[in-house]
Amino acid sequence: MHPHLSHSLLLIFILIGISIHFPTSLCADDERYTNCNKNFTCGNIPNIGYPFWGGNLRSDYCGRPEFELNCSGEEPQITIGSLNHRVLRMNQDSYILIVARTDYLENLCPQHFFNNSLGTSGLFDYTPDSQDVSLYYKCVSSIPTATQNRFTCNINETNSVNYFATENIIRGQNNIIPGITSASFGTCAEIVTVRASDSAVADFETALTRNSASTSDMEDALKAGYDVKWDASNSMCEQCKSSGGQCGFNSTTPAFSCFCKDTAYPLNCNDEPNSSPASNSGKCLLSYSSCTPKE
Repeated sequence: MHPHLSHSLLLIFILIGISIHFPTSLCADDERYTNCNKNFTCGNIPNIGYPFWGGNLRSDYCGRPEFELNCSGEEPQITIGSLNHRVLRMNQDSYILIVARTDYLENLCPQHFFNNSLGTSGLFDYTPDSQDVSLYYKCVSSIPTATQNRFTCNINETNSVNYFATENIIRGQNNIIPGITSASFGTCAEIVTVRASDSAVADFETALTRNSASTSDMEDALKAGYDVKWDASNSMCEQCKSSGGQCGFNSTTPAFSCFCKDTAYPLNCNDEPNSSPASNSGKCLLSYSSCTPKE
């Protein structure tokens, strides 16, 4: 036999032996597993993972639709309950977002009035350390004793007298503004409920009792933001990651999905694979070898 031919046959036998004994070493990882394995930076917040995604920085299947981030500015923005919020901080270990409504970042005079809402998805919830604040707009008559929580607006070329009221003020508690109750604002045409942290509200109420409160104190209370806790199949994601997978979302089902090296699974990499076709599942570098899901 010709020596070159014998060397070629030997090389073929070696490659076949490798493909039989080590098929997974020649298989490309599932594309979704690879993509979702990479966290991303959005604005000034680094290392963001599931359930968030956004723009061209992270694919939509790596997170849930409700957790899309707008990363065009210095700080990320997210839509919660149809209202746009700026993401001030994020604690992914405790599943907490600190957010502030963008329509109150500049002042207390938005062009349109919307009550705070977390929507109906059930994915977001308020934490115990925040509370509602009521903004009373277009009040016909002034309240003589309520001067420090009064502010003015010019909306659509119309000037109006308005009031900023915390829960303690409305209930007449702690004697913050003597003689004030919810009935005191009966002449106001619009009432908007917003959210603020307990600490920011406490700072404002302290300034009221010291007769040093101003419009900027009211604005700062809303700019400081409030905590929102999320639950996007958090326990499922922990199981998925513990099995070596990457958390994601199946928009067809729609349901949580665990992306593993070979394919997608409903819960973890030891589960039965999803019935939907897997992206790049079973892709091998040699045509005569095969990649099969784990048994």
